[in-house]
Amino acid sequence: MRKKIFGSFVFLLAFILMTTTAQAAPASPPGPLYPAPDLIVSPATQNIGTAPGGLAVWYVTLQGGSGTYKVTVTWGDSCGSYTVSNWQPNTTKTISHTFDCGYATTYNQTWKAAGLGGPIYEYSGIISINRG
Repeated sequence: MRKKIFGSFVFLLAFILMTTTAQAAPASPPGPLYPAPDLIVSPATQNIGTAPGGLAVWYVTLQGGSGTYKVTVTWGDSCGSYTVSNWQPNTTKTISHTFDCGYATTYNQTWKAAGLGGPIYEYSGIISINRG
């Protein structure tokens, strides 16, 4: 009797394994809700004079994308950051910063744009030169 139950179990297990096929769908990461905008910062390099107190001014254009964005810049001089919310695509804003927290060196800014519900797009390498 025991051999009959074991044999039936093995047969049933083999039948289930041979007749069921499961295919996993290829994994693809979710796409952003907004297309990536271009953040154009001009000028790319500035000589802002003697530290501390040198003033840098940028003309920043957000091109492309859709919806509104939040743009944040980290100054690179340990003086924090600046954020502009509700930035509409295809508009230009003037952003300035006085480098009061640093000394005579080269400062690298990091610019970030984030769409509502979307990823954060980072743009680095914008440089302000502060020579004392």
